[in-house]
Amino acid sequence: MVDHVGKQLEAALSNMLTVLFADRLKNSVSLAGAKAEVALQRGLLGLEKGERVDDDWLEDLANWGRMLCHAVHTTREMEAAMAAWQLDMVPWQQSELTNPGLLPRDPRSPTPYAITTSNSIR
Repeated sequence: MVDHVGKQLEAALSNMLTVLFADRLKNSVSLAGAKAEVALQRGLLGLEKGERVDDDWLEDLANWGRMLCHAVHTTREMEAAMAAWQLDMVPWQQSELTNPGLLPRDPRSPTPYAITTSNSIR
């Protein structure tokens, strides 16, 4: 009985949050994409459907190993993303050396409002 009421409360809260943040979700990420990411992360942790991470779950030493495996996997994903980003930057950096005009303007170009060294006010 309590589990059934808990599931109803969880569903109601989820629906309220979905309605409350519907505009943000539409602008940033789809709800299906967010649910898929949560499922992926839970799968990487080895969590079964409905399994909760709470103090009791954390007390089991086997779960610490699951968290460590998840952290290692996430770290490898971050390292791979960083390496891909650096590889994407190489052609841009090389083209900048041969074509300095690719930047829209000189970062320190003078403006009519530039501060001068003279102190004369007319």
